[in-house]
Amino acid sequence: MPRFKLMSDILSEVTGFSAQDPALLRCVLSVIAPMLMMLVVDRDTPTPFRALMTRPADELKSHLKHFALAGLLATKEQASRRGS
Repeated sequence: MPRFKLMSDILSEVTGFSAQDPALLRCVLSVIAPMLMMLVVDRDTPTPFRALMTRPADELKSHLKHFALAGLLATKEQASRRGS
């Protein structure tokens, strides 16, 4: 599980959640879920996601990065408000 550890270490740094905090695992799931979905979508089957596959990869990469970071930072902020 070296990849999982690497990802959870990076997300721990972004969010401030410890490796033992259940919130970190939820963050990992939130970040990898869109990528996993793209792996299982059949590019030849007509779906609403097909349009994503025709867009430039850098456009989608940028969106996913910004979306993930915004979610991680919002989760961090929510946790710090609860802890205050």
